[in-house]
Formats: sequence, structure tokens, C-alpha cells
Amino acid sequence: YDYEIIIVDDGSAIPPTWVESRYTDINIKLITAPHGGPGAARNRGIEEAKGTYIEFVDADDTLIPGSEYRQCIDKLRAEMPQILHFSYRVLPPGSKPQTKKSKKRVLFSNTISGATYMKEFNLPGSPCCYFVSKDLLFEKEIRFPSNIFHEDEEFNTILHFHARTLVYSDATLYNYCIREGSTTANSSTEFEDKKICQNTLYPSCGKVKLTVKGNYKKIAVRVPSWCKKFDASAPHIIKDGYAYFDAAEVINLDFNIFPRFVV
Repeated sequence: YDYEIIIVDDGSAIPPTWVESRYTDINIKLITAPHGGPGAARNRGIEEAKGTYIEFVDADDTLIPGSEYRQCIDKLRAEMPQILHFSYRVLPPGSKPQTKKSKKRVLFSNTISGATYMKEFNLPGSPCCYFVSKDLLFEKEIRFPSNIFHEDEEFNTILHFHARTLVYSDATLYNYCIREGSTTANSSTEFEDKKICQNTLYPSCGKVKLTVKGNYKKIAVRVPSWCKKFDASAPHIIKDGYAYFDAAEVINLDFNIFPRFVV
């Protein structure tokens, strides 16, 4: 199968310049960039990608090659869904990546829309558990927000909102490694001071109620481009397309959304 591997170095102190010279027999490209966080790095990868589909892989995770992977690639080539979901294994710190190749027959769902998937299932918390059409990302101008924590959440929601064709499977293609000090595992005071709960509002009109539970310092609510008036029951500041709120442990917010049009 045709493939390319794009490595985006997000401002490392020692860039891995040895990668391209060591792996001369595979299609690999190293991009060095100033530190901008995971969102900016993934966006750069999207812009550089030449393939039909994109699969995101975090630096400390690995893929599981084999029959299940090939079956998913065959499904993409045969039906061309905009998104194809697969499962992952969670590996505790210090665990070795799973490399055992499964020979099971992968089960695929019927094709549904991303909106139907959001209605029936929980959205993935990571962008690393599906293949996504590059054309969809460019057609709808979908990118990761930069310089915030949990940038995956907005990206995943917007992506599925716009996806017209989606297939999910029971294939396990990814080793998700829990690393001490990562965004999901970090509990330091410095990290908590920066922690933001981010939510996205979508086309609707009238009042929207948002309930947030968790130890967050701030809440950032994405204000859609179609929204010509935004009112909230708590003090906030509008900046760069977000409404920022100071947060306590539990906050209930009411919003009045007045769109230019309703979808």
C-alpha cells in the first residue's frame, strides 16, 4: 500500500534529524517547527500530507500492523468513507507495546453519518483512533485549535459534525501508552493552573445550558462564526472566537445564541 510518514518535531531541544537518514528505505519526512503544542504540530502535518487519508499517531504510541490493519485499508479503498473508526489498547507506564498480529476477521458497520454516530455513541477523546479523509479536512477547513489543552475535543466534534459517511469497526490497530507527565496524566499544580475545560457550541437558536464538572480554572467556549449575538449568565471575555469564564469546581452556564442562520 502507498503510504507516507510525516514526523513533526514540535520544538524539541534536540531535533531528531537522524530519522530520515536512518530510514532511507521508507517514505518518511521530518518537519522541524517552533514549539506550538500538539494542535499546531498536527495542523502542520495535515498541510504537508499528500495521501488520501490521514492517521494521527502520538510520539509515545505505536501502531499494530497485521491482518486487521490491512482489512481496514481495504475497506477504505473499497468504500471511501470519510471516517473509519478502530479500537486501541491502553498500556500502563512501562508496558511493552502490543505487537502480536491478530488474524481475526474484522467486523465493519454499515455506513452512517458522523452526526448519527454522535447521537448513538460517545465521541473518542483522541484523534488517533480513526482514519480521516484529507479532503474532508480541507473542504470544511477543519483544524486543531492551538495553545490550549485538550485540543482534540473540539477537533473531534467538528469533524464528526461535518462527516457525511462514517464506518466503525472492531479492529484494534493502536497502542495508547500512558506516560507520566502527559496532558492526560499530569496532575501538577502548574498544569492545573493552566487547565481549561473547552466546549463548542453548534448551530441552534434560543437558550443553551452547559454543565461542567471538574477542577478547572477556566472554561473556554467556542463561539461559532455564525453567531451574531452571544449572552451568558456568568461574566466572560470574548477573545479570538472564544468566550472565557473563570470557573469553580461546578459551574452551570446558560447561553443565549442568536445565529445568522439555522442548520
